Amino acid sequence: MANGDSLDHNFALADAPRTLPRLAARLEAASGDLSLEISTTEPGLQVYDGSWLAVPVEGHNGRRAGRHNGICLEPQRFPDAIHHPHFPDAVLWPGQEYKQRTEYRFLYC
Repeated sequence: MANGDSLDHNFALADAPRTLPRLAARLEAASGDLSLEISTTEPGLQVYDGSWLAVPVEGHNGRRAGRHNGICLEPQRFPDAIHHPHFPDAVLWPGQEYKQRTEYRFLYC
């Protein structure tokens, strides 16, 4: 869900889980000297921008985390998949095995 000044949305990357990881997202520092690539076998990527983040704990350089001070990128199946037969199955039944692969690569330029 994206509304106003917040982002909490699942992006569809594929129609089904993949056998091998494929690039899902790339984030770059404003300076251009650092980037993060996320590759996954999952069909969806949940993105949350920390719009409701309020951490009363001292963080880096004594600063406290506040709204929009983070981002979360979660490779996963689609939310509410159980109610949509055309979505990839997200239910794991007893005796079934679940496997997925997600790779995070930090690149320094």
